Amino acid sequence: MSEGWTEINLWGEGLKPKDVEQAIQLSEEKYCSVSLMLEKAAHIHSEYRILKPGELVA
Repeated sequence: MSEGWTEINLWGEGLKPKDVEQAIQLSEEKYCSVSLMLEKAAHIHSEYRILKPGELVA
């Protein structure tokens, strides 16, 4: 089985990791038709970063 990765960058104050993880999980497992289609052919790994407003991604 193939593998893929998604990197999610979030900017904001007061973002809680637990809430972000739940939102990503719902997106991948319930709401995103592309994720649902791809899961049949590949395992998709997701990772996220919570950044301060104005912080640049390295």
